[in-house]
Amino acid sequence: MSEAINKAKKAGEDASKLIAEAKDIPKKIKDVEADLDKAEVVMRNLLRKVPNIMHKDVPFGKGEEDNPKVKKWGDIKKFSFPIKNHVELCEELGLANFEVSAQTSGSGFYFLKGDLALLNQALIQFAINKMLAKGYNYVEPPLMVRKHILDAAMDTEGFEETIYTVGKEEEKPENQLCMIGTAEHVILGMHEGETIEAEK
Repeated sequence: MSEAINKAKKAGEDASKLIAEAKDIPKKIKDVEADLDKAEVVMRNLLRKVPNIMHKDVPFGKGEEDNPKVKKWGDIKKFSFPIKNHVELCEELGLANFEVSAQTSGSGFYFLKGDLALLNQALIQFAINKMLAKGYNYVEPPLMVRKHILDAAMDTEGFEETIYTVGKEEEKPENQLCMIGTAEHVILGMHEGETIEAEK
């Protein structure tokens, strides 16, 4: 535009219309940028609703009954007595307490005790050692994550009632801290804003 104005002036032509158009450009840019910001918000919200894309070999079905049996190992034992579930076994052997945990923490929680608690820790350590041997780095992430990191990792719509947040209500939602439900969400935040090369 500046070049066109200078050219018109040098030729002795009236450049007032071009000058007026040039003055209007910043406003037009601002309006377009505002529209772009709105469009990006809509796009991000739509992208978050796209679920994980399944492998082409994953079958479609309405429920577990539609799942094909891929592999069977050994023979399914038939017992001549009633089979006890894990809750009954743990309580009888004194390895867990579900009743007290319901009082202290609500339904669905449990106290692991004795050998079962030690076995749980041993399995965790076994998994850590196995992955370290494969060359992975061990990371213990923070137990809280900012809401905008969580939003980038998953579609939080529909999970608002199950995500525990800490902070003042008047804070911007993206600045609120959320308790993590799984480590990968906050670990993704370790690389926020980074571009990772394909070979890495």
